[in-house]
Amino acid sequence: MKKSIVKKAVILAVVLVVIAVLALCVIDMKCTVDFDHMLTLDELKEFQARNDVFIQGVGMTVIEKETGQIGTGLIDFRGYDMLRSELQSTVDDMDKEAQNDRYITSAYIMAPIIRINKVKDDNAVYSAEYAFDFSGKMNYGAYPQSSAYDRAGDLWDKSQ
Repeated sequence: MKKSIVKKAVILAVVLVVIAVLALCVIDMKCTVDFDHMLTLDELKEFQARNDVFIQGVGMTVIEKETGQIGTGLIDFRGYDMLRSELQSTVDDMDKEAQNDRYITSAYIMAPIIRINKVKDDNAVYSAEYAFDFSGKMNYGAYPQSSAYDRAGDLWDKSQ
């Protein structure tokens, strides 16, 4: 009788471990990825293809050419054509010259935790933090705070 209970407990434990491992392979997690330099659109495409992740949003840094002031923003990712438009939309001065430059500094991605662990080892990644949010909504509140904006000056120096 006692052997039967132990055997059932072991089987249950093995089943739970298998379920947990499968969940890590299937359930998408949200992750904030800060890049170690300001990415171009093509570099972001390569990053996404290399790591097979779903991009929900993109963090941008805007640098005003005249003052050097740095601003940040977050945009929903609705495809590369829309992102190209966002990156190229600048405020023009009277002579129709761009007053600012925009760069990709972070991404808000979804992927199974196994892929996110792979993302952390990507050469373009400075840091990657994941967050638990099983609501399935497209809310950025579940993402960890990005630290790329605190390092915007460092990012600028690296990109030159």
